[in-house]
Amino acid sequence: MPLFACQNCNAIENTAVGWYWCAKSFEDAICSECRTGTWHGHFPKQDADGWVPEERAIHPRHLPPFLTKPEEGS
Repeated sequence: MPLFACQNCNAIENTAVGWYWCAKSFEDAICSECRTGTWHGHFPKQDADGWVPEERAIHPRHLPPFLTKPEEGS
């Protein structure tokens, strides 16, 4: 489940339910709530602070990197 940070509100979002794959630029990669006005509810809304880019993930260069949660104690 690739995750990214919404470029509007910094929420963690899944690429399958957010506006990621259809985004034409970095700034267009936004969460479902910023796109539609309603959070999808598939998982709780969470802020991306503290999450880190996945180093080995391959993603389109014009879009934000996929994120991973840092290991506990890091």
